[in-house]
Amino acid sequence: MIKKEKLPQAKLSELSPQRAFLNRLSLVTHGLKNLENGYPAIEQTEFENFKSKLTQEVELERLASCEQELIYGILDLFALKHKVGCREILFKELNKEHSGKMIGFVGPLGIAKTTIAKSLANDLEVEQATVEPYDQNPFWKASQEEPEKYLEFMLRSQIFFLISNISADIKTRLDSKINISDTSTLADILMWVEWYRATGQFDDKEYQTYQELVDLLKPIIPKPDLIVALKPDSVDNLKEGVEKRAQADPSRSGELIFTTEDNPDLAMQVELIDQIVENLIKQWQIPVLKFDEIDPQATYENFEVRYGIIYQIREKLGLLKDFLSPQPEEIARKVLHLMSSSDEKQIIVIHSKSMFSGKTTAECMIAKTLEEKNVLVFQPKAALRSHEKGFEDQRINVISRDGLKLKAETIENNNLNAIEKYIKDKNIDPKEKPYIFIDEVMLFVADCESPKGVVKVLEDLRRMGFHLILDGIDYTFQGEPFTFMFELLKETKNNSNWHEIRTSTKCRYCKKEAGGTRRLIINPDGTKTIADYNDTAFEAGNSIYEPVCCEKHKSCINQPEDFQREELPV
Repeated sequence: MIKKEKLPQAKLSELSPQRAFLNRLSLVTHGLKNLENGYPAIEQTEFENFKSKLTQEVELERLASCEQELIYGILDLFALKHKVGCREILFKELNKEHSGKMIGFVGPLGIAKTTIAKSLANDLEVEQATVEPYDQNPFWKASQEEPEKYLEFMLRSQIFFLISNISADIKTRLDSKINISDTSTLADILMWVEWYRATGQFDDKEYQTYQELVDLLKPIIPKPDLIVALKPDSVDNLKEGVEKRAQADPSRSGELIFTTEDNPDLAMQVELIDQIVENLIKQWQIPVLKFDEIDPQATYENFEVRYGIIYQIREKLGLLKDFLSPQPEEIARKVLHLMSSSDEKQIIVIHSKSMFSGKTTAECMIAKTLEEKNVLVFQPKAALRSHEKGFEDQRINVISRDGLKLKAETIENNNLNAIEKYIKDKNIDPKEKPYIFIDEVMLFVADCESPKGVVKVLEDLRRMGFHLILDGIDYTFQGEPFTFMFELLKETKNNSNWHEIRTSTKCRYCKKEAGGTRRLIINPDGTKTIADYNDTAFEAGNSIYEPVCCEKHKSCINQPEDFQREELPV
């Protein structure tokens, strides 16, 4: 039996549609909560009996059909939460590991959420981004048709969005695809409803009832794999974004009421972003990628601006692999073929013009295929970036950027000769460990008399009976040949036992192939600037480097005017 709330003196039938729905919603929410408290394990029969009594006691027949649908939607989600009937199968499916990814956005009006979401969908070659179902929401449509009654429809409109968004997210979570939405269920819960309350569009009773419903349904609200939070560079630019959107889409004209001379409503939306991000991370345990200086107009008009955001979203989700050419799996197959197609030992140089091209990932795949017990892996101390998250144990492992690991020996003096010494000291038989992997080979620069001396060391190891798989980068951030890499590449042209495989990725700021690696200087205030050509310092790490095309997007500043980059000798 539902525990009835104390109602106003007027009968439900005499209340305004707004208040009548609020009271019925409150009764339903509290009734479901009481049912949970009374029956920890709810059976289908109990639930059906409850549902039947509920429809009578809250006089659902007096509500409009679209309002009744909201109540029945809540009951369906509650049934899913408690695995009533066939929904138990669905609940199990929801809690499986799924290969699909859910990506949502949060940000104020006019910040370009939909624009970025659609561009991301195009870039990932998935179906068009899901847009919040404004056109399907009868209460939202009614509020736009009768602006003077906007507040009367607000609660019902938000309950419609809550139910439809949860339902859509459940369907998405069952899918193995990437789904991108320009909003998210949590954006409504954590941002818009808070803003509606702060601006008087939700009264205290409406806000309390909405939050009680959220608490009731929270266990079945699917969590996105990433939420992208957007914050504008200024409220004035945000206002311009809202106005431009209204011009392009007349259905959005109602949003203009939020743009006034001092824009307090928009400013409040912006102020909520930091709080929302904190709640998403701490209370909901959802990864967030936050952008603080979005220019809405530039984002609408300039693809390169959107592309920079898309690149970072891909990076956060581990989806940069699509930019690699060839794919690491293809490199691994080619290396294995080269080693098996000759009776002699081979040296294979995997190289690229820029960082982040999948070289180390390919090495890890090759080693797994050959079985790690058959390989020796070496890396120079100069390559260690153990101060970065995910690379803490790099001193004993080669670690790819997608988390693959190979047990490795770190050569403390960055000297290739130390590898030969290590093998002799350990009395390692090439018949037992026939494969040597050398990561970041271009950083083994200590005590090398000349590039030809490096070639000799590697050739000596080959003649001892080892296959060698090396990886390295062709150019420094200045655009100069990286130590002795060109000498190694020349050897692949002159020696039939030497081979090169070139890898590539895309520029961080446009769709062109990355021609080099930009180095960034982190300033005391946390901002980043592009390194100067004359800066000769070296530091390992991911966060201070990025792949760039080296055409419009340069790898450094103040290159000499007559600078000409040397072409690869391949």
